Amino acid sequence: MSGLAVPRRFSPGDVAVTVVEAAIVALAVAYAITGTTIALLVWEGVALTYLVVGFVVTRCASLRERSHSGRTGLLDTLSWVLPLVSSVVGVSAAVSVLIARESGGAGLWQVAVGAVGIILSWVLLQTGFARVYEATQARHGDGLRFSRTGAPDFGDFLYFSFGLGTFAHSDAEVRTRDVRWIVLVHSVVSFLYNALVVAVAIEVLQQIVVRD
Repeated sequence: MSGLAVPRRFSPGDVAVTVVEAAIVALAVAYAITGTTIALLVWEGVALTYLVVGFVVTRCASLRERSHSGRTGLLDTLSWVLPLVSSVVGVSAAVSVLIARESGGAGLWQVAVGAVGIILSWVLLQTGFARVYEATQARHGDGLRFSRTGAPDFGDFLYFSFGLGTFAHSDAEVRTRDVRWIVLVHSVVSFLYNALVVAVAIEVLQQIVVRD
């Protein structure tokens, strides 16, 4: 049965997640402005910690079959900001790696740092859209329906988001217009991001082969 979710108070976990996500966004902006390797390294450290801890918490909640009612208000808005800013960081890292390789001013470790930044940005992009789907489900109810699943948890939204990000088939059913629009935006952003990353990777590999 579909219906609107009942608004709830923010839990300490919600506040902690919001603080970390805000820090990721702030560090991403700092890197986009400065373009320094140190700024990218700090951003990568915070992002990696966020992803690892988030995966463990999500997995434990899934094993205990605890559903999450989603985020509203400011937290809902941040759900949109995180994936978009993450994609910008990935693009910046990709372009920086390419420019540095062409000018000969980047060592192997700098290329590695840039590559890690691109990968983390992609993972954050998919994780951020999973938050968007979760928040939309909390607001509007039955926007996504998963096969043989009762109330979906965040792990289900991760499954759906990463499936879209890798252009894989999903058995989840999209049931509302709002979710269809999100899927459209998600698909386009993922396609453009993936195409850019592949193009940059090929270019960097060609430069390495030619110079070696």
